[in-house]
Amino acid sequence: MLVDLIIWLLPPISTREAITASLDPEYLATQPDNVLGFSEISWLLGFFVPSTGLLAANLEAVGSTIELTTIGSVLSATILLIVGGAIFGTMYLVLLANAIEGGKPRFNFMSEIANKSPKLVGLAVGAAAGIMITAAGLVLLAVLLALAASSLPVVIVVLFGLVMLVASLAFFAGMLAAGLVLYFAVVALILEPVSIRDSIRRSISFWRGNLVPGIVFVLLVTLIQWGITFIWLGLSQVTPGLIISVFGSAFIGTGISAGSMVFYVNRLSSLPEVAANDPLGA
Repeated sequence: MLVDLIIWLLPPISTREAITASLDPEYLATQPDNVLGFSEISWLLGFFVPSTGLLAANLEAVGSTIELTTIGSVLSATILLIVGGAIFGTMYLVLLANAIEGGKPRFNFMSEIANKSPKLVGLAVGAAAGIMITAAGLVLLAVLLALAASSLPVVIVVLFGLVMLVASLAFFAGMLAAGLVLYFAVVALILEPVSIRDSIRRSISFWRGNLVPGIVFVLLVTLIQWGITFIWLGLSQVTPGLIISVFGSAFIGTGISAGSMVFYVNRLSSLPEVAANDPLGA
């Protein structure tokens, strides 16, 4: 709730001018006015916690908008917001981990934050970089196909089109698989003394032993989050509704986060390779 309050009260940080400057004016002229509707990036501060920060864009800004005019300033602001959000998120998740473990003492709290926050950032940045590089490869493949279409035989063009289709399907399948792996990699980072690489390995091991219940759990979580988003979106059109959304999101989101940790701990301890040496003591 504190993160939401900060996002709500701080001046919105807009990337509209920077994005507009990098696009073709003729292309922009053909787009609707709301094509850059998600140009405000203050909500990134609440990326790692149950936050309604994105919905705050429905309200009028409390202060003047901070307009970023260059791609460099956009990247810098994005990195700062993600790092700040990771620190908030780590504090929140470590405290939550303490609660679900019966309040037993962990290592020094500030040491936990200093140790786990960079890992959380690294995991998020690594995932984003992988998606961007793969997406850029697909765009490059599409551009090359379009340029070559006029000079190549139809059969070759069709073949390249099929390759593009398969590559696109593989990309989306890979994104889905990566999302499932990263879901419990974050939990592993918070609950266990592991590196980024080991958290991914831990998550893969978890999925190998809990594929069906894991998919059911993630589907239920996704449906709940997707459904309540529409409720928060409707309520957040006015200030009193946004306040209700903040409380509701914090309550339900914390329940989901705690449930994910409990599910991970209970299921992980049943794996043969973990049961013999379980660092969680589950």
